[in-house]
Amino acid sequence: MFTPFLTGSIIFLTSKSFLKLKEWLAFLGSLLPFIFLLLIIPLSLRNVFLVTPIIRITPDIWLRFRADQLALIFGSTAALLWFMASLYSWGYMKGKEHLTRFYGFLLLNLSWTLGVALAGNLLTLYIFYELLSISSYPIIAHEETPEALAAAKKYLIYVIVGGVFIFLGLVITYFLCGTQTFTETGIMSLSIGKTMLTFIFLVFIIGFGVKAAIMPLHGWVPDAHPAAPAPASALLSGILVAAGAFGIIRIFYNIFGASLVQKLQLNLPLAYLASLTIIVSSILAITQDNLKRRLAYSTIGQMSYVVLGISLITPNGFLGGVVHIANHAFMKGTLFLTAGVLIKTADKRNVSEMNGVGYAYPLTMGAFTLAALALIGTPPMAGFVSKWLLGVGTLEASQPLFLAVLLLGSLLCAGYLLPVVYVSFFKKEAEEILSEPAAAQNKKSIEKLEPEVDKVPWSMLVPIFIGISAVIILGICAALYGLPISLAEVTVKKLLSF
Repeated sequence: MFTPFLTGSIIFLTSKSFLKLKEWLAFLGSLLPFIFLLLIIPLSLRNVFLVTPIIRITPDIWLRFRADQLALIFGSTAALLWFMASLYSWGYMKGKEHLTRFYGFLLLNLSWTLGVALAGNLLTLYIFYELLSISSYPIIAHEETPEALAAAKKYLIYVIVGGVFIFLGLVITYFLCGTQTFTETGIMSLSIGKTMLTFIFLVFIIGFGVKAAIMPLHGWVPDAHPAAPAPASALLSGILVAAGAFGIIRIFYNIFGASLVQKLQLNLPLAYLASLTIIVSSILAITQDNLKRRLAYSTIGQMSYVVLGISLITPNGFLGGVVHIANHAFMKGTLFLTAGVLIKTADKRNVSEMNGVGYAYPLTMGAFTLAALALIGTPPMAGFVSKWLLGVGTLEASQPLFLAVLLLGSLLCAGYLLPVVYVSFFKKEAEEILSEPAAAQNKKSIEKLEPEVDKVPWSMLVPIFIGISAVIILGICAALYGLPISLAEVTVKKLLSF
C-alpha cells in the first residue's frame, strides 16, 4: 500500500517537465505492489494470514490490515490491472493536459484500493473505501468537458450518500457488538433481534450497493465510464465497481456470517435483486450506440453475477462469485482498453461508426473478440469458469430460476457484444474509418495500408495482450496453484462451515 502512495506523492511534487519520470513512477508504483502480493499468496494458500495493526485510535479500535485469501484475490487483481492501465496511459495520455494530476491520483487510488482489499476490520475498510471514492473524482473528471464534469459530480453525490449509509451501519455494528473485526463466522448474533439485524443488513447493502451498481443504485456508472479516459474506464469497471461487491462479501460473510444471513432469509431477496440487475442492464446495453456506454451497462450486470453468487450461500456459488471479480476485471478491462485504441487513433466512439474497423485494427479487434467471447461465457476462457461455477451453485441451492437468469444473461451479453464484432469484421465500409477511400474496394487493399503496430503505440498494445492472456490463462488453467480459485477454495470451507 505504501509503494503507490509514495510514488504518487513524488509525482505530485515533481515538475511538469519530468513527464517521463512520472510515467516510470506510475509504472513501478503499480508493478511493485503486484509483486509483493504474489509473494504473500503461498502463505495464504497454507492458511497463514499476515495481520498488521497500524494505528490505535481508541483503546478498542485499531486501523488493522489482514492479508487473507479474499484480500489477495481482490488486491492482486487490482494491482495487475493498475499496472496494465499505467503502461497503457503512456500512449493514450500522450499530448493531454494535467498529467501530473492524472498519474498522481491514479497511484493514490491504487493505494486506497489495496487498503480496501487488505482491511482487517470495518473501520479500516470504511476509511479506505471513502478515500477511494473521493479521490476517483479527478480521474473521472480529467477531460474537463461538460459531460465529464457532470458525470463526476453525479458520481460524487452517489458515493457520498452511499458512504453515509456505510458509516451508519459501522456505528450501529460497533455499538451492538463491541467490535468490528472481520471473522470467518461473523460477529453478529440473533440475540440482537431480527428487525435490527435486517435494518443493519439493508443499510450496508445500500451503502456498498451504490459502488457495486446494483439497480436502482447504478445511475452514476453509464455516465462516468464514457466520460473518463480509457485507462481510467478500465479501472472503474474492473476494480472500482468491484470494490462495492467486495464490501458486500465482507458484510455477508465476515460481519453477519453465512449461517445468520440464511436464518434471517436475507440472501434470496438480494439474489433476486441481483438477477433483475443482470437482465435489465443487459437489455439496456443492447440499446447503446456509444461503445463505452454499452460496456458500462455491461459492467452493471456483470458485477451482479458476483452478488448473485455470494447470495446463494453454496460452495460453488461462492467460488463463482469471488472468482468472477478477477475474471471480469481482465475481460472488461481488455474491452475498455481496446475501445480506447479506437478513440485515440481512429476517433471512433460509436458502434455505428465501426464498420470494417477490424481490417484496419486486426490485433485490437481480435483481442476485443476474444474478450467478448469470454464475457459471454464461451469455453475454455475465464468467463466460462465463473458461469459454470455459478450455474452449479444455483443447483446446489435448489434454485433453478437463477440458472435460467445466468443463461439469459449470457444470451443478452452476446446480443450487445457480438454486433460489435460483426460490424468490425463483416462490414467493409473502410472509407468511414480510413483516410484512403480506395481502401474500401477490397480486403487486399486494406491489408496493404499502414500496419496497426505503426499506428498504435506499443505501450497501448502490450497491456491489451497482457489482459487477453490473463483471460485465457484464468480459463484454461483456472485450477492452477496460486490463481483465484485455489485461494477461494481455502476460505470457502471456513466461511460456509455451518
